[in-house]
Amino acid sequence: MGYESLAAKYQLADLAESFKVVDLNKNKNANYEIKKILQQHQRNILGELKTDPELNQYGIEVKKYIERYFPIKSKPKRNKHSRADFLKKELIESTVKQQFKNAVYHYVLEQGKLEAYNLTSPKTKDLQNIRAGEAFSFKFINACAFASNNLKTILNPECEEDILGKNCFIQNLPDSTARPNVVQKMIPFFSDEIQNVNFDEAIWAIRGSIQKIRNEVYHCKKHAWEKNTQNKRL
Repeated sequence: MGYESLAAKYQLADLAESFKVVDLNKNKNANYEIKKILQQHQRNILGELKTDPELNQYGIEVKKYIERYFPIKSKPKRNKHSRADFLKKELIESTVKQQFKNAVYHYVLEQGKLEAYNLTSPKTKDLQNIRAGEAFSFKFINACAFASNNLKTILNPECEEDILGKNCFIQNLPDSTARPNVVQKMIPFFSDEIQNVNFDEAIWAIRGSIQKIRNEVYHCKKHAWEKNTQNKRL
């Protein structure tokens, strides 16, 4: 169902019309009146709300909207619009539409997480584990970006493509003349011992280790962060 259809089924135009009787000069008393009007409106369409999950979520977002801009216990959120503007159908509809989109997005995202972790009835500990995994993933992403940038600095600082891509990597490998200079750039990262190992094996191993971790994390391979912390401890 489209957003416009939801607004029509929710009878948003009627709700906005009902708000016009409120005297906004009464400040907080006006907020109570607005809340009562909204509650009555939702009671009037309660049957539809109970049988239509999308419409019910739309109603929840409208309620959040009213609570945000016409709160009972706290100060309203500051905005460039006047109080009267917030009761107009056009502004309610456009704002609630964005709220609804965000709610759907977060729902899909959460469902994807639960499916990835094979959770049907998640408990608090399960959700904590997911958050911990995401935190590690973000750290790995930052670490991979840092490592990839360092590899580019070693091989060719002017490279504008992904240095971990196979073709790009091969194109930027040094010839025998430039190799000693590249090895010198590697010393701050790997100590003087890097001069005593096979260059081709070392440089390919560096590229491979960074790429493998990055791909697993970027492409959301199941528990990639957990596997990497176990197998690749520093």
